[in-house]
Amino acid sequence: MKEERVKEKAFLSIFLVLTLLAVGLIALAEKGGVGVPVFIGASPFNTGEIGTSSLVELLREKYGSVYVIASLNELDGIRASDKCLFVAISPETPYTTSDSNRIASYLARCNHPLLLIADENSTSNNLLRAVGAQLEVATVVTSTPSNGLGVAVYAPEEGVYLPAYPLSVFYVNNTRYSLYLDIASYIVIHGGSYTIFGEYTVDTKKYPSGVIAYSNITFGGQAREVVAYVLSDGSIFLNQVIDRNETYRSFALALFQSVCGEGGCTIIFDGSRYSPIPLSDLKNNLNSITPLYLSFPSLLGMVIANLIHPSTWLPPLLDYSNKVFAEMLRDHLVSSTLALLFALLAFAYVSRREVFVSDKPMSEEKLVEVAYAGNILKEIEKGKLKLGREDFKSLYEIVDSVMRDVYGLSLRDEELERRLSLLLGDEKARRYLKSMNKLYDKAVGLRRTPIVLSWSRVVAKYVRDSEEVLSKVGASLMRFEVVEKLARS
Repeated sequence: MKEERVKEKAFLSIFLVLTLLAVGLIALAEKGGVGVPVFIGASPFNTGEIGTSSLVELLREKYGSVYVIASLNELDGIRASDKCLFVAISPETPYTTSDSNRIASYLARCNHPLLLIADENSTSNNLLRAVGAQLEVATVVTSTPSNGLGVAVYAPEEGVYLPAYPLSVFYVNNTRYSLYLDIASYIVIHGGSYTIFGEYTVDTKKYPSGVIAYSNITFGGQAREVVAYVLSDGSIFLNQVIDRNETYRSFALALFQSVCGEGGCTIIFDGSRYSPIPLSDLKNNLNSITPLYLSFPSLLGMVIANLIHPSTWLPPLLDYSNKVFAEMLRDHLVSSTLALLFALLAFAYVSRREVFVSDKPMSEEKLVEVAYAGNILKEIEKGKLKLGREDFKSLYEIVDSVMRDVYGLSLRDEELERRLSLLLGDEKARRYLKSMNKLYDKAVGLRRTPIVLSWSRVVAKYVRDSEEVLSKVGASLMRFEVVEKLARS
């Protein structure tokens, strides 16, 4: 490109930048603080004692494809697989008939639809009806007995009081688990094909607390058998027991292994049934945020995010500055000195000598020039190519495509880890696949961690790592012209 001498007014450039910065800060301040929500139920987004985030992370270590959705609309973006498991734990908002049919339609796209409901209330019964399961969670009422001691669970259908914390026995994979339920319901069986795998006893009468129902749904003219696992209590999956009690943790792993097998299972936790409360509504009363709803690291991060937000410090700063400036202007000598100083500064900027800079190629031209450089990997490492999360998604999808072509396996298949271990070693193969899958879920918005400070550095690192892995496989990023594709994207 031919160089041209372009005249700049430095004063105007600085003034424009400061103006835009001021406008941005004011806009953020007017918009309000960071609206980070707090979930107070058994939400997979709740990191506190009564959340289920620990169960999600526990399963992600075993199964790669574990998703948490904030809306049922997100089901459209999750690819159907051989086994699909939809999980609902103590939902606070009932499933409507429309919601339930939408979930059933998604499950019917999979070869083996699976459903797991752990609910001490009747909020999930429409979902059971939608998949044809002839079960329902009984309606119970938590009440205080007349003597005022503790709480009791009244079962209207039975006309009796049930214990608030019954000891239930579950049998999973030929193993017996004795677990205390927390203000639990029981499961009413209307018929159909079913298996009871959990129950508790009250006055010699047995109440089912774990039942598997087998039913059928039709999608696109094809019948699918749905296997629905129903438990009459969600507290056995909460963080407070998963994090601290080995029996409950082992039971959860055994149950999901019984449902999903060893791999190839897409697990979807429904996070849409819980009402979030913005942290901005609670920040004036931090005592209302207990460890039940939020872990300390999460709370600290939220508080820091709000403290650095302009809505927190900009209004008081402007008010204080306005008061100081008003006081200064009342003094005639000070106001005259300031006026003279501003005039001199303006004159210095406007009248200083002209600055000439070289015209530079446009960013797109620069990317194309670098894309055809001899060694594109070095250009990325030098920082000449600024890559982002979209580039990582492209890298992941291309490496995934190569693995499918070579092995017939995706990056999320456990069998691929075994294959790559023969070439790379167990630890290196496991770490590479785990990191790629976690970063991809982060890039597409399916998880909040890991925290990525620079996507460009992450892409550069995994381009190198992927090149090494694929070279062992017998492919090459350079041969597939992947890096060049990234450079031009």
